[in-house]
Amino acid sequence: MGVEETTFRDNGPLSVGISYSYVITVNFPEPQGGVSLASTEVCVRLPVVAPVITNVSVLNTATASGEIEVRWIFPPELDLTSFPGPYSYNLYRAEGLTGTNFVRINTLPIPDPAADPNTPLSFTDTGLNTQDLAYRYFVEFFADITGVPTDSSEAASSVRLDATPAENSIILEWNFNVPWSNRTDVAEGVGPHLIYRRTANVGVFQLIDSVNVGQTRYVDVGQFNNECLNPDSVYVYYVSTRGSYFNPTVILFRPCSMIRRRIWPAPKTIRRHRPRFCLFCPTIAAFWTTSFAATRPILTAAP
Repeated sequence: MGVEETTFRDNGPLSVGISYSYVITVNFPEPQGGVSLASTEVCVRLPVVAPVITNVSVLNTATASGEIEVRWIFPPELDLTSFPGPYSYNLYRAEGLTGTNFVRINTLPIPDPAADPNTPLSFTDTGLNTQDLAYRYFVEFFADITGVPTDSSEAASSVRLDATPAENSIILEWNFNVPWSNRTDVAEGVGPHLIYRRTANVGVFQLIDSVNVGQTRYVDVGQFNNECLNPDSVYVYYVSTRGSYFNPTVILFRPCSMIRRRIWPAPKTIRRHRPRFCLFCPTIAAFWTTSFAATRPILTAAP
């Protein structure tokens, strides 16, 4: 931007429901040059006038009988006078994390007589190959009897978890494509991803560890209870991911509703190579801050 300009229009793409934060910096001319410190951060968001998907959960892992539950909420900032209802939805599905070949999966429109953003709606999609595939969904919204869609949600995928056996360890990696922010923010009540494990297909899953939401990889080297992984055992995993729209109008922004934002990927069964030794190395983290004296530009914004 030119030095005389004092406005900027962000034409996106932007997602409904997400809070966006902005800062500006100043580039100083030569010969000194350099860049100023960032301005004060300001946040702004688009009004939530479309349905919002809150979670996509794998309920059953199978090649032909897999199940996924999709949850969403009524548009919390919709003008009910201009759009008096009746309200209903259609749900669309595509294969893959980035799939775009969407097909409608509900036979009849899904009614919403409550029209309450504090009461999530849900649909269980069945007959899926959740063992090998991820799936992506979006919700189409109707706010009158004309049969013309009023708006639609952003698309959100299930989580795809892959596990790879390695020497003395099992490597877990997961991927997703969702409209919310998957970052840990303890101040806002957004906790870390949770790693669960059980032996074979019996017993109860145990929480064995957690990682910050910014991470999508975990290496199991026997950290849980400092017990080596057994090379003759089969291990099953799932990862519960966390995230937020960081938007107070979306119900799942509230910490008490964190569990509803969890996404359940398909457990993967992995047999380890026989290890020569047990490896478990604790880590030490160091943190520091640096401060400089400088003039900050001032930034303001409005939706």
